[in-house]
Amino acid sequence: MISSCQGLIVTAVFLTLLPFSALADRIFWGCVYGEQILRSGQLECRQEVRQCNKMILSCSRAGKALFTVDDFADSVAASDDGRYIVGLSNRGSENAFWIRDSQGKVITRKTHFLGMHYWYGIHYCTESVTNVREWFDGKRPDVKFRFENGKLLQVTVRSCDGKELRLLGK
Repeated sequence: MISSCQGLIVTAVFLTLLPFSALADRIFWGCVYGEQILRSGQLECRQEVRQCNKMILSCSRAGKALFTVDDFADSVAASDDGRYIVGLSNRGSENAFWIRDSQGKVITRKTHFLGMHYWYGIHYCTESVTNVREWFDGKRPDVKFRFENGKLLQVTVRSCDGKELRLLGK
C-alpha cells in the first residue's frame, strides 16, 4: 500500500514530467526522417532534416528552382498552373498545412499546436504523444484548387475520415 507521502511524490513527479512528454514531438520528431523527395506533377520538393530539428524544403518545377524554406511536409500538391503549392503534415511537425505561392511566400498556414496559427477546424482520426497527428488522407489527399478570374479562392483536401476539408476561403 502506498502512503500518502509516496502518493504525493508520485503525483508531483508525474505532473512535472507531463509537459515534457507533450514537447517530445517538437524536439525529437526530426531525428528519424533524414532526406526525402516529395512530388506532385512537375513539382519536386527535396526535404531534409538537419540536426534533428532544422527542416529544409527546396522545391523546383521541371528542374527550375522555385524556393528553399525552413519548413516541412509529408505530402505536397501543386495547382495545375503551378502558381500555388500546398504542404500537408500528419506528423508532429509544427504545421498541419501551409499554402505558398511559387516563390515560397506563405499564403496561409495552420499548426497542430495551440497558438496564433492553430487550426480550430481540425479533426484527428489518430493522434499520439510520439508523432502522429493524422487529419488528412495520406494515401489519397485529393487536393483541389478552385480559382475565379485567375484568383485562388479555395483549396480543399480529403480528410482522414473521407470528408472534404477547406483549407482556404469559404
